[in-house]
Amino acid sequence: MTLLMKQVSSKFKSSRTTKIPNLPPGTITEFVWKDYCTSVFRNIQELGDVRYEDYMLSVCSHETLMELALRSYCGRPFYMRPDDRFVIKMLRKSEAKVLMELLPSNYRHLEKHSNSLLAKIYGLHAARPGTGGPKVGVCYSDSSVTLTRGSK
Repeated sequence: MTLLMKQVSSKFKSSRTTKIPNLPPGTITEFVWKDYCTSVFRNIQELGDVRYEDYMLSVCSHETLMELALRSYCGRPFYMRPDDRFVIKMLRKSEAKVLMELLPSNYRHLEKHSNSLLAKIYGLHAARPGTGGPKVGVCYSDSSVTLTRGSK
């Protein structure tokens, strides 16, 4: 329990810059990416039978990063990955703080009840265009919630 609280209380474990090549001039091509509470979310991924490698390939793809950039400006908070495995939710800073506060109890619940109907949140990240601009908080959860593509 103490270890879990230390992991959750850490601000972030890593950050990296991702560059997207071959885009038209004027397009955002570089992002700074931060991962929050990586070890806790990796444990949740294991509980949900999600391979970390598959998760990272899905969430850090060039297509996903471009979609994040577009949606952060147009105010559309949800995005379903094309592979239908994950739902992306754009978060305000206040929402991310609440998620971090709920993370220990959510994790304990998922450990005890692996078939829970609560959404399994597999990661909390922040992305910011490398050229500056607003930081976008992003959480990825399982796609047990069905979203209709193209709905307005």
